[in-house]
Amino acid sequence: MPASSCEDRVAIALSISLSSISLSITNAVKALAEHGDDATITDFLIEIDERVMIEEFRASCLAKVKETAPTITRVLWRGADAKGYPAFWIAKINDQRHVFLGKVGRRWGLEEGDPDGILALIPDDLFEAAAMMVYERDDKV
Repeated sequence: MPASSCEDRVAIALSISLSSISLSITNAVKALAEHGDDATITDFLIEIDERVMIEEFRASCLAKVKETAPTITRVLWRGADAKGYPAFWIAKINDQRHVFLGKVGRRWGLEEGDPDGILALIPDDLFEAAAMMVYERDDKV
């Protein structure tokens, strides 16, 4: 199959999937609004966001380093490169292990380690923001 045909099919499948996902979330929020309160809706949307970030991390591992992502419990931080594109992730494997996915120099890398060692991989200009977010989102660090 020619690349453009394959790309077209992927784009169509993605469009259909996103439309279906959007409709499902909208319907779920409407149902929660009828039977719940604003806090329930907020909790639901936060959980959706958490799951999306995990799936984005998994997809980025495959796309950037051609490896299956380790099983993670939460994405703790995501940072952008100078052009604004997602280029750095810190995710939690468990209380003792975190994982870094990011562009170091010109190469992408995937590194597992203790929380402090993983934070040390973050570029200096992003370190403060990354550390604050990691500590905020992970009380076990």
